[in-house]
Amino acid sequence: RRRVTEAESGGSENLFLGLPSHCRGRDGEYSEAAEATRAAAEKCLEAALGGDGGATVTAAEEPALVVRLRQPHVDKPYAFLEFASHAAASMAITEVTGSLDGGDVRNGALGGSWDSVPPGTTLFWAKAAPKPAPGREKYPANQRKECWFCLASPTCEKHLIVSVFETCYVTMPKGPLDDLHCLIVPIAHEGGGAMTGAASNEITRVKALVRKFAASLGKELFVFERAIETKGGYHSHIQCVPCAPSVAKKLEPALQEICSRTGVAIREVNSDVGLTALLNDGGGDGDPGGYLYVEVPSPVGEPRRLVHVAVPGAGGRRGGGARGG
Repeated sequence: RRRVTEAESGGSENLFLGLPSHCRGRDGEYSEAAEATRAAAEKCLEAALGGDGGATVTAAEEPALVVRLRQPHVDKPYAFLEFASHAAASMAITEVTGSLDGGDVRNGALGGSWDSVPPGTTLFWAKAAPKPAPGREKYPANQRKECWFCLASPTCEKHLIVSVFETCYVTMPKGPLDDLHCLIVPIAHEGGGAMTGAASNEITRVKALVRKFAASLGKELFVFERAIETKGGYHSHIQCVPCAPSVAKKLEPALQEICSRTGVAIREVNSDVGLTALLNDGGGDGDPGGYLYVEVPSPVGEPRRLVHVAVPGAGGRRGGGARGG
């Protein structure tokens, strides 16, 4: 059987677990070895989210860290590990096998539980569930006809669109901060936030392209998303603003000062798993009320990612150059 690579997985959240024949139990089943691997994968994610010296966050507290086991046949040497997101699966398989495409499980990975996993255990990608066959319309027919961002809407000003991808598109805003200001918008009408929606994986790739374009102009990229439902409805979108390095270095101090003055709690996240946990779980109360997500340029390495999770019902609309919807 040919192994599935990460690129071929279609954004899958599942990993194929191969078990060696010597770990078969006396009852003829592989359940014990499969469960040991599931538990070790969960511990790995908990350790990754906790970071160096940080308090450990458990899967019981964060649904984004939960790993489930699916074993179609307990007497066969394989099973599937089901993660809460593609990001969580990617982190686990990379840490455990040393490769994003998978391979043999190695001891010494994060979490300290891999010594209980039988030697010869392997992890590879399992393909994502197939997408429904497309109909005659390229875009869903149930989109809001009055939404400025829905491509099927008569109010969508398509002359502002720069490029259309599979699940998102890039457009110029109606009220740009400057000539390079652009938006990344999911094609499907969803109000829960672009960073957590169905288009999030492609949005991340498109965002990298915009950042590369900004760098070609000698600029840094400031990214933010205010994902809070409003009375008139909300279509998720991300703001991307290229700016000069002299401006970029002032962004985080200015943001921190405003947050301190207004009593807004904002925290840094260092992994996609941590970001997913915060945004999907409303900061821990299981009732997401929206969020403010910011990427500010860093003098070294990747941009710093900062998040404020809103209290349900307390979100308000403030300006920001976006085309409403």
